[in-house]
Amino acid sequence: MRLDCTFQKIFLLNLRRRPDRLEAAQAELSRVGVYAEVVHSIDAKEEPDTLPGLYNSPGSSALARTVLNLIERASAERIASFLLLEDDVVFHADFQAKLEALTLPADWEAFYLGCQHVEPPESVAPGIVRVMKGYDTHALGLSAQMYPAVVDVLNRKYHFGACESDVRISFLQPFRRMYAALPNLTWQRVATSDIRQRTYSNYDARGNQRWNRHNVKGFSENE
Repeated sequence: MRLDCTFQKIFLLNLRRRPDRLEAAQAELSRVGVYAEVVHSIDAKEEPDTLPGLYNSPGSSALARTVLNLIERASAERIASFLLLEDDVVFHADFQAKLEALTLPADWEAFYLGCQHVEPPESVAPGIVRVMKGYDTHALGLSAQMYPAVVDVLNRKYHFGACESDVRISFLQPFRRMYAALPNLTWQRVATSDIRQRTYSNYDARGNQRWNRHNVKGFSENE
């Protein structure tokens, strides 16, 4: 598998007021030989929330609206697929070699280069699993078939109240062909989140998920 053969476009999200995160992300991309177009995210401190009540914070809403704008652009430009990277992304030290060893199923609709499995996934091929319930969108690829469904869940008002965009996207996983690399090929850098307003990562230094480790028991881990 190669990124440039799988995704027509690669986008890197970044807030204009966080050049430090952009610099770190671009250094990481350069290290693994990946080019991404920088897309400046909607800033909750500068623009009003147009999805009130749907998300847990203005920052979460701003991220969702940024993704919605990207899907709108991709649809208008007839972009068949794109990879969305967040600016706290970290790539495996041997990323390209491990990626090239993967064979993504031809029927894929979404692909996580890494995620946090909150329910056990299903193995489908060496290094590839079908996601049954997984969180985080630091490296999420979407095919055009998924655009309408993602737009729907990001705009939908649920009876149980507000929730994050990655949780909303997870509602689609049992019904759509959404796969992930496991072991993770990407994860989140320990950094201060503009959304959560705290310094954290859901992954350890090797890229293995910190929480719900029992859900990936029996699968290989990064060493």
